Amino acid sequence: MNLPYRLLAVDLDGTMLSSRNTLSEGNCRALNRACAAGVFVVPTTGRLYAGLPKELERIPGIRYCICSNGAVLYDKQTHTVLQRLCMPAQAAADALSLLVSHGGCADVYLDGHAYTSAERYRNPLAHHVQPEHLETFLRSRTPVEDLLTFVREKDQPVEKLFSIFEDSAERQRCWDILTKDPRFMVTTSHRSVIEVNDRRATKGEGLRVLSALLHIPQAAVMAAGDGLNDLSMIEWAGLGVAMENAEPAVKMQADVITAPCDEDGLAKAIDRWIFSN
Repeated sequence: MNLPYRLLAVDLDGTMLSSRNTLSEGNCRALNRACAAGVFVVPTTGRLYAGLPKELERIPGIRYCICSNGAVLYDKQTHTVLQRLCMPAQAAADALSLLVSHGGCADVYLDGHAYTSAERYRNPLAHHVQPEHLETFLRSRTPVEDLLTFVREKDQPVEKLFSIFEDSAERQRCWDILTKDPRFMVTTSHRSVIEVNDRRATKGEGLRVLSALLHIPQAAVMAAGDGLNDLSMIEWAGLGVAMENAEPAVKMQADVITAPCDEDGLAKAIDRWIFSN
């Protein structure tokens, strides 16, 4: 089958998954159809690999995953990391100290694992973990007493820092400082969140590297997303698809807009732009 797009990069939350963190039957059927037709379906997410939802097991054709906002490119078939773009330990400690000092409730992604404070792990719902994400949070996080001490003592490169804020003004002040630091790529998947990566790590860069490894031209790549951390891949892909529920900046950058995540927008995009010819 001669299809216009041979690689489909898909954000998870708010794109592949509904607002209730579930994979609909319609999206599942469309993704399996794409895999069966030879399209590389690639979850491209801010989550670390260990935090990917079990719902992805319903799509057995998935081999590659771009995780931690592009910091990690993972091959599920061979269980190998094809690329890892991490922050040096000192840079990560500097950013984490800033996030915490401004009231951020932080997680650290390091060497394929996610670490959170023991206090947050004991009472996640009181520390900004949504009920629909509770099972994934508890399954994928390891509690430590003090995150900053942990990062400094580990002294290892860090994939990503994730921090959620209750005070929007403090979040903005922290955002303004971090975005001026050339060591970091700062983005977000939600208006109350700050996500910090190494300056080289973006979803777009992960997609570029994987496309080159698979010898798939840029024009044959389709990417779908909704959050600001999806902008780089939507800009890079041959066809950038924004969900109707996407941030305005994402919709402005996208080539096309599909229905919301709660109305099988991804399935509709696959049917329209991959299988329409």
